[in-house]
Amino acid sequence: MGRLSQVSRQRRATSIVSSVAIVSDDFSVPPSRWTMLAVLFLTRLCMGFQFQALPVMAPLMVRELGLSYTEVGFLIGVFMAPGILIAIPTGLLAARVGDKAVALLFLAVMALGGTVAAAAGGMAGLTLGRMLSGMGAAMSNVQVTKMATDWFEGRELATAMGIVLTSWPLGMGLSVAILGQLAATYGWAPAMAATVALPALALLAVALVYRDPGRTGGAASRGGREPVRLTMPRAELLAILLVSGMYAFSNAGFIAFVSFAPSYLVAGGYSVATAGLVLGLSHWTRAPLMPLGGWLMDRTGRMGLIVAVGYGGAALGIIALAPLLWWPWLTYPLIGVFVTLPVAPVMTLPSAVLPPERRRLGFGIFYTALYSAYFAFPTLAGLLQDLTGHPATPLYFGGAVLLLAVGCYLALVALRRGQTTARGAQP
Repeated sequence: MGRLSQVSRQRRATSIVSSVAIVSDDFSVPPSRWTMLAVLFLTRLCMGFQFQALPVMAPLMVRELGLSYTEVGFLIGVFMAPGILIAIPTGLLAARVGDKAVALLFLAVMALGGTVAAAAGGMAGLTLGRMLSGMGAAMSNVQVTKMATDWFEGRELATAMGIVLTSWPLGMGLSVAILGQLAATYGWAPAMAATVALPALALLAVALVYRDPGRTGGAASRGGREPVRLTMPRAELLAILLVSGMYAFSNAGFIAFVSFAPSYLVAGGYSVATAGLVLGLSHWTRAPLMPLGGWLMDRTGRMGLIVAVGYGGAALGIIALAPLLWWPWLTYPLIGVFVTLPVAPVMTLPSAVLPPERRRLGFGIFYTALYSAYFAFPTLAGLLQDLTGHPATPLYFGGAVLLLAVGCYLALVALRRGQTTARGAQP
């Protein structure tokens, strides 16, 4: 009897210790998922901040280093190039070492990239620095999206995605506001060195504050070490390819539009300064609307309506209104409004079409498609303008590419209906 009593006491003690461990884990840092989202927002803010740094400093670098504008364009674009190669490996690495470890790694790489670029004396060093920063940024894109999904799956996911995606345009705006003045006052190298500060701050925030969801979800949502899966069923692969196509085509279409609209406006009689202001409005209207699109999705669940109105409206606006040069102060920002509304809802689709154990690979495919589109479609738009000799051609092209995003959504709906029908027909 005494032995049974002792065993009972041991079991109660073990239960109490386990409970204390759980409570301690939950309250070792602020447990709010919104706190975690704030940390993830800060880490992704670094991406836009470092990307925009070189365009801000370009005039000084041309004068002081003797760079050509072709070289400046290359340094801007090379920031995105690593994403094509490392998007999928990033997810697989995180499956081995954990999400938080990879988050610390990509922030360290971004800080290193800024340091190398600041110390560079010419094209070789700048290229290496920009590639390192871009590599960290590509890893950030994959990991932050996946980590936010783990925290918010089933609970206001679209709203959370809208908030975290706002970090990209806000990071670019912060770069313009801060680094331009620094470069003008102290020179381009000290201003480039300042790009290290934000990744360093984010690294501290992740190290000290961020934790994985832990007991709130399954294996994939815990952010720990998981088996690496390089395959998925054909239906899931087709679904994630269609989701990736939606996001890639919508971004590429809009980038083609904003990349060549200034040249079209100037050809239509507007000054370079005015064209820049008009396109700036198209970007700034996007930041507050990303959370709005997510909020609408969480409240209504009307994905199809949001996609059709958003991407369809933007495509028609680009094709029908933008080339008319009719009050671009209104039409161009309005195009930005339409194209932004579906962004957060679309970012919830990878978790909807894939089970947790295959999301790392799925997000890798998702971002590989995005970076490939960023690389290919603006180049193709420029080629079409050269072939036709008409400055409006890239605008029409951008609108047509946006319509492809709507087509991908319709194909995804048909695919999922077909799967549902097939399951219902099984005995």
